[in-house]
Amino acid sequence: MNKLVYLFELDSVRKTDKEIWEGQKALCEELRGNGNTVVLTFNQLVDSRAFFCLLADEEYARDLVHLFEIGVIRISQFGDNRTISQYLLNSLSQDREFIYSGWPLKSTQKRLIALIRRSLTYSDLTEISDYVNGVYSKEELLDLFVEVKDGKEVRPEMKNYHECRFILWKMYNLLKTVLRLSFIHTIYIDPRKGDTQDRAMNLPKFLHNALSLKSSGGNTLWDKAVAVLNDLDDAVFCFEESSGSADRSVYYHAIRSKYDQAAAEDENTDKEPYQYAEAIVDLCYNYQLEYSICNSSKHYNINEFLAADEPESWVTFREDFRARLKQTWDMGDIDRRYLLDETNLFLEYGEEKWAEVEKIAGRLYIPIFEGAVDKTVDRIRKDLKRELKKVTKLMSETVRLLDYMNAKKEAEPTDKEEKFVYRYEHELRSQSRKHKTRIEASIGKNLLLTLPSIAVACGLEFAMQYLQAFTERFIPWNFFTETLIFLVVTEFITWALSKFIPGFLSLSDAVGNVRKLIRDFAITWAHNVDTYRNTCKVNTSMTERYNQGSHIDYILTEPIKKYIRLQKDRPELFVNPKEIMKVETVTNKNPNSRDAIKNMLRMEEIYGYHFGVIYRSEYNTWVVDPIINKPKNEKKTSPYYTYERAIPTGGDGTIAVTVHDGKLVLLDQFRHAPRKMQYAFPRGYNENKLMPLDNLAKEVDEEIGAESVVKPVYLGKINPDSGLTSGSANVYLVNVDKVVPTSDEGIVDTIEITEQKFEEMIAKKRDSGDGDSHFDDGYTLAAYALYKEYAARV
Repeated sequence: MNKLVYLFELDSVRKTDKEIWEGQKALCEELRGNGNTVVLTFNQLVDSRAFFCLLADEEYARDLVHLFEIGVIRISQFGDNRTISQYLLNSLSQDREFIYSGWPLKSTQKRLIALIRRSLTYSDLTEISDYVNGVYSKEELLDLFVEVKDGKEVRPEMKNYHECRFILWKMYNLLKTVLRLSFIHTIYIDPRKGDTQDRAMNLPKFLHNALSLKSSGGNTLWDKAVAVLNDLDDAVFCFEESSGSADRSVYYHAIRSKYDQAAAEDENTDKEPYQYAEAIVDLCYNYQLEYSICNSSKHYNINEFLAADEPESWVTFREDFRARLKQTWDMGDIDRRYLLDETNLFLEYGEEKWAEVEKIAGRLYIPIFEGAVDKTVDRIRKDLKRELKKVTKLMSETVRLLDYMNAKKEAEPTDKEEKFVYRYEHELRSQSRKHKTRIEASIGKNLLLTLPSIAVACGLEFAMQYLQAFTERFIPWNFFTETLIFLVVTEFITWALSKFIPGFLSLSDAVGNVRKLIRDFAITWAHNVDTYRNTCKVNTSMTERYNQGSHIDYILTEPIKKYIRLQKDRPELFVNPKEIMKVETVTNKNPNSRDAIKNMLRMEEIYGYHFGVIYRSEYNTWVVDPIINKPKNEKKTSPYYTYERAIPTGGDGTIAVTVHDGKLVLLDQFRHAPRKMQYAFPRGYNENKLMPLDNLAKEVDEEIGAESVVKPVYLGKINPDSGLTSGSANVYLVNVDKVVPTSDEGIVDTIEITEQKFEEMIAKKRDSGDGDSHFDDGYTLAAYALYKEYAARV
């Protein structure tokens, strides 16, 4: 029985040396000990210090890729991500503050991210290679690591050239493996086919279920950690509704923010509850990933959640959760595992135990590129090689044992035809024993294949003895000549036979194989399987229904992804009154959304259209909507046509009809869009999603350096260009105490004019057809109309 297994031990946040060793050991034990297929998630491979460190070793990288090729390690697809390179590209392009657990990479290092994206997009690693090999100058390489914070460039905390170069070398090796694996399509497993139940089993749901469990043995640390999680903002996690974000990074930021706030108020704040809370989030995140993998065998009965909402009935989940939490917490090194920030500090595998590493961090990487250094560094590097050798030896031994049997045939789960999924512990001992027997039998079979060659050698030995007895009167034989002739003749004859007889070995290969086979047989025979298992044996024979998987039949473009998010976040922008120019719905609210998206993608490919969020800044979002064609429109054969519009990113802006000493105050301002000067009332975007009055006060202060002497009067709302933008502006009458013009935002000066002069300028422009070309700002003219209507009423 072959099962699909997700390993918590390979979680990307488990990045200390001890955790890396345990993870690699768990991987090899599962493959060689139980004969299961290990399924990785994308982030386990590309966001892991373990693989980031180890893939720079050619032997390890070769063995890992080989395990993928024979099918004993697979990768679960997710969302619309088909391959590892596509996943990495998408994760680097999302507008969020991601945290990479294993990479020495920050979300603020925009140039370094752009380099990685180019390398993946064009499957071209030569640019990174040029940086590593010194084609670019030291200054150019260090500039890759510059950070962008609050719109300003910040030099990296790590300024050592060799350390930066070493990190790029590591990235090069990881990306090389990522690209190789992206071309092996057979290693990928379809995402789980979702239904209402599947969509509910997300991170907030598993957190809710975990926090519903009572602490065992008066665990006060558990109670404090639960309090921390329950105190998070509802947008992050809401216990009562088991809702919130499914993004682990969001919880990290929230928990760390809570701790920083508490520590600022009280320097004696206990850090452990916050660290324990992060450990709980990590564990629940792994449960979510395990569940998302199609037909993965779990250590608990998932049916417990479906049968009852009472935590007392979740027997197997409770025991599994408690055991895993205790296991991970008891590994120690808490301060080096939890509440960590993004960093460019990189430690090689095995490097953590060296206290002096921080002092020599820069010099440690010089030997790779520029030869020998001092004795301390040399001693550390030799120790690092010994630590790395332990891992590579374990991996190569696993590959060798699996290659004795036809692992490629064994890799497909045997319960596929039975249409249900067994729990991990189901018949585990029997499964391990049978797998061990298969390896031993395969080794025995290979031993038998050496016998024909040895038999030929024995026959030749007898023939040589007869020849020696027959010719000893003529030829003076001695031990040296007899042995040399025997070996040369035997090797030649067995070599020739191996060319014509499949499976026949030459004498040298046979002798070498016998020694290796006997050694591997002894290793297998003496090996005791050591993998994690749930000690709760309740209902181990219970099964989970088989999931057919959901094939990824299209890949979303980044603009369409953003468009889907925009429809979810701001549904008011996509209403369809009277079914006129109806915008297609591409969210889950439309049962045919998949077909709609496929049609949009097809039209992009055929007609060169571009649907979705095309551009976004802090001021405007440029959107191209798919408008549904009327069925009877014979001239238009495509299902949609495009209609673009600009949407204010931060919400409605404000216009201030400013009055000072009874006169209207206008800005004499240069406007970029028409590239000319205009007279206009102070106005502005709502950049920070402020309340209208707060935004009004900000604009008046920034543009004319004034404050309202009385409460502003709301005049109404205008949309001066409804053919182009959905943006509106709230208009207020503002009486100001002073006017201090600023030179920012293209403002040259201010003028103060009476209402009569204002209207004369309008009339002059109307009558001449040209007039004062400064006076044609639509916002100002519309705001004045509202002002006049208000003045007439009061």
